[in-house]
Amino acid sequence: MFLAFSLGTVAEVHADFGPKIGSPPRLTMTWDGNPLRGEKYALAVLDCSPSARGHRAEKFYGFESSSLPPVDDCRWITTTQGVIKDAVNMPQAAAPRFRLAVWLPDRKQVFLSNVVDSHPILNTWFLNLRSDGSAELWHDATDQEVIDWFILLARHEILTAFCVTLAVESIVLGIFVARIKPTNVRGLFVRCLLGNTLTLPIVWSATMITMIVSGQVGPTMVMLGFCELAAVVVEAFVLTSRKAFPPRIALAYSSLANLASFSAGMLIPLLG
Repeated sequence: MFLAFSLGTVAEVHADFGPKIGSPPRLTMTWDGNPLRGEKYALAVLDCSPSARGHRAEKFYGFESSSLPPVDDCRWITTTQGVIKDAVNMPQAAAPRFRLAVWLPDRKQVFLSNVVDSHPILNTWFLNLRSDGSAELWHDATDQEVIDWFILLARHEILTAFCVTLAVESIVLGIFVARIKPTNVRGLFVRCLLGNTLTLPIVWSATMITMIVSGQVGPTMVMLGFCELAAVVVEAFVLTSRKAFPPRIALAYSSLANLASFSAGMLIPLLG
């Protein structure tokens, strides 16, 4: 079910919208806000990370006949050349901070952009060239806050998520045990451990893969909701037996436990 849903989600992503794994960033260039097409260009990526301080970027490949002076606190990474279309493939910036240099040989003009931070997911960029030689560079920040939330959550790693989930759901299970008083209490907690061992890795990996492949919040949230519902059903099934919970109680517990653990997980980024 997970694989089928993933393929269906990715199939809805158009080839020119949303970053894909292994695909280069896309850059749209304009001239004072107007579309710029059909002109030859050379595009250089300059490393402006802290490790590049004290260096000078000069003698860019493809910029030999340009008038761009050396750029302080930068290092040249790579250059790409071609003809400007609706969007061009920009080399992947192998630095947390970078800027772009552009050479338009037909116009005999060279441009240097502002310094920006790279992003692991959002790779749709815009560059507005100005006649004075400056250039403004920015990326499409659509849904960035939600995507950054998922990235921050992912950095806490799956082990942390598993421990938090198991702790929260065990507390909820303890409340149910105190009220229902089943005969096999130890078996219930073992079943809780088994259920989370089965469901959490799938929920985690499916959601993160969807976010990376689609680069969009919509499919990611749909996948997350689908996986959470599936986890509720699976964990309720695991806890259903004569010595554990009847189906109705198991489903009620699973719903409340997953809601509690999901809420706790959303608080993790706020705590660190």
